[in-house]
Amino acid sequence: FWDIEVRENKSLMIVMSSMSIFFLLFLATFWNSAPGSEALVLVGGGFVGFFSIQPYLLSLTDWRNINKEEAEALLHSSVKKNKAMKCMLTIIISLVSSLVQWG
Repeated sequence: FWDIEVRENKSLMIVMSSMSIFFLLFLATFWNSAPGSEALVLVGGGFVGFFSIQPYLLSLTDWRNINKEEAEALLHSSVKKNKAMKCMLTIIISLVSSLVQWG
């Protein structure tokens, strides 16, 4: 799972690198801003985090269908185990996005 879904997954690397770039650009716009604009930074950071991860989240439905079809055809893997691991990976990505947002 680690080799295929994380290390060799180019779309996941693109999402993580673009999320980092988007956060850096977003924070650069608020550099030396007026006092009292902290709420704007937090709300805007949430939007940036959500829309950065959105392409990956949209691809999960296709992955779920492909995983189920492969498991039925080849009988070599557990669908529940793969779904649980993919769910954990998605939660970790969301946590990383939140950690980047909160600094």
